Amino acid sequence: MSQRRTLIALAMLALCSPALPSAAAPAASPDRMEEVHRLVRPHPGESRWMELPWLTSVWEARRRAAAEGKPIFIWAGSGGGPIGVC
Repeated sequence: MSQRRTLIALAMLALCSPALPSAAAPAASPDRMEEVHRLVRPHPGESRWMELPWLTSVWEARRRAAAEGKPIFIWAGSGGGPIGVC
């Protein structure tokens, strides 16, 4: 595991685990939080899906897919349906 991933894992464990005794977690300082935020934010090239031109209108996606002869990929989250009505 890279050093960056190890630091992210430790930071998430320290920040998100209320079961840890307070003596196990280092004191959080503003300087340390800035470092943690810098580590957990996406860096260029890490979240390639964010670089895609996603459409939020199913109708617009259907129109565009038909014009370009391409399939539609619908991504739904939180157990819900896609944005709009299919």
